[in-house]
Amino acid sequence: MYFGVNETISWPRGFPLDHILNKDAYNFKTCPNKVPLQNIAIIQSLANKQPDVDGMYRLTRKTPFDFTSKIDDDLKNLVLPQNTFTPFNAQATLWKGGDLDVLALMLLPTTVHGRVSDIWRSYFVQWVFKHTNKRIVFSKAYIVQDRNVHNYWCFWL
Repeated sequence: MYFGVNETISWPRGFPLDHILNKDAYNFKTCPNKVPLQNIAIIQSLANKQPDVDGMYRLTRKTPFDFTSKIDDDLKNLVLPQNTFTPFNAQATLWKGGDLDVLALMLLPTTVHGRVSDIWRSYFVQWVFKHTNKRIVFSKAYIVQDRNVHNYWCFWL
């Protein structure tokens, strides 16, 4: 909702489906953008056209879509409050270089399907960040993503 969607409310891939209709899941106070730069460990850019939304979203809502914020808008980055968890993906993600404890978290789990490994990683990373005072920042869409064609009904393959 913060960056605007011209179709309807959107939710990221990996967001728990039982919270989609819960308005409190979307109604949080953003953190003031006064977080020290050294605490920012990841910047996740949104993607226009085919963003990384949940498969149920793709089956029930319109895609492609764009976020209404534009590259030249003066919209602030979204810094989530401490102890707030949300999935983030592997595309258009900047990891803080030179910080080995952060770069070690880039590893993807291999014990789950590749389509969800980055989501599992995102929750694990945020748990580590909770204990190390690191933060993730979401920025407006700076990229346009074209998805490779696949069957949304056969997610287990």
